[in-house]
Amino acid sequence: MANRKSLSDLSADQILASILDPEGSPLPAKYEQEKRRVIQASRLWDSYPNERRVAAILQSKYNISMKTALRDVDLARQVFKTQHTFDYDATAMWMIKDQIELVKKCKMAGDLKEWNKAKKVLQDMVEKLHPTHEEDPSRVQANLFVVNVTAGGHQFRLPLDKVRDMDGDSLKTLLDSLSQPIEDADVLEEIFDS
Repeated sequence: MANRKSLSDLSADQILASILDPEGSPLPAKYEQEKRRVIQASRLWDSYPNERRVAAILQSKYNISMKTALRDVDLARQVFKTQHTFDYDATAMWMIKDQIELVKKCKMAGDLKEWNKAKKVLQDMVEKLHPTHEEDPSRVQANLFVVNVTAGGHQFRLPLDKVRDMDGDSLKTLLDSLSQPIEDADVLEEIFDS
């Protein structure tokens, strides 16, 4: 192995292998301190997705320069996919491609039972990515317009559609009621029955 200056000169696979299996680690011991800083940076990045803030925390904790701290943050973002940098679309496409390959393999092998299962899984995956459009009932309710009418000391709510269907006299009475309450019970009954 060539003499390397920094952990960033190593591949991401080597760094991850050293984390998963510390005893059989391909990582030289001189990189352990830098590896700890990079792991700390990735954890901080999940909580504080601000490069400068994470670098400042690393700088104060490990007594390193800002340049070194920023390099550690950058390496953490490359090696560890956090919730802020994870590419969900690419992963979903990769999974769909893999499922399509499984469907093809099952069909070529003549295993119709597994072929149907794989197709069903593929269909579910695609539906989760692109759900069918369903009308939101609360959205429709939010757009329901009503006219408040005060009559006999009580308030009534008339849907706008009902108001549109009223004849001219009832509509005039209703408009007048907006400025003064309706006192005549027969007129009120006529408005609500129309």
